[in-house]
Amino acid sequence: MKKKALVLLAVLVIASLGFASVVSADTAKGTGTLEAQGDGLAGLHGTGWVSVSGNGVLWVKGAEHIIVEGQGHKKAFPDGWTEYIGFDGTARIRGQCVSVILAGEHIDLYAIGSGRAILWGEGTYEINGLIAGAWSETIKILSY
Repeated sequence: MKKKALVLLAVLVIASLGFASVVSADTAKGTGTLEAQGDGLAGLHGTGWVSVSGNGVLWVKGAEHIIVEGQGHKKAFPDGWTEYIGFDGTARIRGQCVSVILAGEHIDLYAIGSGRAILWGEGTYEINGLIAGAWSETIKILSY
């Protein structure tokens, strides 16, 4: 039950990121990058390309283009979310106003575009190749 509550919290936080104003770290081009590796929960909402790999549960909403390679069981929901249970592979996603969440282990995320992300668990991140840091049990909210 605790795990379901955490996942629900993550979905709500990611959904709320879509309503927050998004500021790109590189406003001249309107494009930034985010790289993150770790274990826990990585989610983002924005515009652009996302490549995410790892194993756990993957949720995607608003993708205009998606390629998923690896293991997992796909389930589509009426509200637009697609869930990949038992995800163990790589997903490449493109969209305007796209949301991506991966809860699991060995997360490797790369995003290019503009948006906001939450990282929760244990790992490292880098924004635009300039700002680097660690993510922990305290939820980290980032703009890229």
